[in-house]
Amino acid sequence: MSRLAPLRGDGADAAITLLTEAVDELVDNGALEATTWQRLERVLRTEQIMDLVFTVGGYTLLAMAVRSFGVHNEENT
Repeated sequence: MSRLAPLRGDGADAAITLLTEAVDELVDNGALEATTWQRLERVLRTEQIMDLVFTVGGYTLLAMAVRSFGVHNEENT
């Protein structure tokens, strides 16, 4: 059985909510709380949680750079 099984069917809403809370926590606090990590371990492997942290961090860094460098959408130039 896949470790992502809770993301399908009845557990999907709960898993999506947990992922959303984890992303918010990463953006707001710059880290996951131990309790959040433990909750994520119920539906994801350690490597997948690490991927989540790196993905959120990468997009946060990209957003900082785009705003700092004054990059504009081509439609708005």
